[in-house]
Amino acid sequence: MADRKVVPLGPGFFRVPPLLGLVTLLAIAAAPGQAAAADLSGDLSVDSTIELSWKSSIGPHEVNSVAMTTRFGETTLTIGKDDLRSDSGMSYEECASLWQFALERDAGNMVDAFPEAPLPDLAEFTFVFRNGAQVNKFSAYGVEFLSDSRYREIAREILEISKKHSP
Repeated sequence: MADRKVVPLGPGFFRVPPLLGLVTLLAIAAAPGQAAAADLSGDLSVDSTIELSWKSSIGPHEVNSVAMTTRFGETTLTIGKDDLRSDSGMSYEECASLWQFALERDAGNMVDAFPEAPLPDLAEFTFVFRNGAQVNKFSAYGVEFLSDSRYREIAREILEISKKHSP
């Protein structure tokens, strides 16, 4: 039997073959439903983004998106419907207010959500909250029917802001 090389993990730890250790770490990192919390607090004015996109098989537009990107205090609102896209300016204060709304609902810890009894033809929403290198991305299907109202509340708030700025 060939000798295996073992790599010490540090004082007090047992030794494991390098490949086994790597596979174990990758399995832990990729485990579904085990998303790490993102600390989205901090200075949002330097480099932050809130994105909401949704797909639906019914209605006039199949793919829609809203993105609020802030770089060095300047916020740009991008609205996309199918292949059309419009960009406009938006006050940093309005974007910061939306961030506060989302953070109060713990957006950094939200995970994928689906209703217990899915209904056909409901929209699937994808949320992305990024502040610097910290990102939380999650999806929710049928936000109107989820028992956790945070998904619906955040989606509605983003959509209300986009309506105010829609061309």
